[in-house]
Amino acid sequence: MSEQHTPQGLHALIDGAGASVQRQQDEALAAAASQARPSPTKRVMAVALLTAFVAIAVLQVPRILEPLGNPDPTQDDAVAAADLDHLASLIEAHQRAQGRYPATLDQLQLSPELASLIAAHKIDYRLTGQSFRLEWALPGRVATHDADSGATLFAKSTTTH
Repeated sequence: MSEQHTPQGLHALIDGAGASVQRQQDEALAAAASQARPSPTKRVMAVALLTAFVAIAVLQVPRILEPLGNPDPTQDDAVAAADLDHLASLIEAHQRAQGRYPATLDQLQLSPELASLIAAHKIDYRLTGQSFRLEWALPGRVATHDADSGATLFAKSTTTH
């Protein structure tokens, strides 16, 4: 009788082990599926990041689409100083090449941008003995470049342009 129980016990043991393996596989698949799904916290963070990205993009689109032109020297002192310094360097180059400063700014070979800038805004060029001085009347201020000191200074203007 014990011989008959052994095969049945063995079959029961094999069936139990098979069921246990199947249960473990099912649990592993369920755990993998739950890990693949983002948690509610992760979903909220993803939505918040996406919203922030869209908001930044919407706010920056006009700036990105704006044509890249020359900065406006009438609005920015650093740009105005750079333009005056560039003009002064052209005057100095003319002096080195010709042995004298130009009588007028028309004697300089200017880039089209600088020529239109000078035409659009009053830049006063004056010879001062062995040097020169540039004065530029800007809205609410006057920019002055003194060749002796090499400095460009800004002062408030009492006249409006």
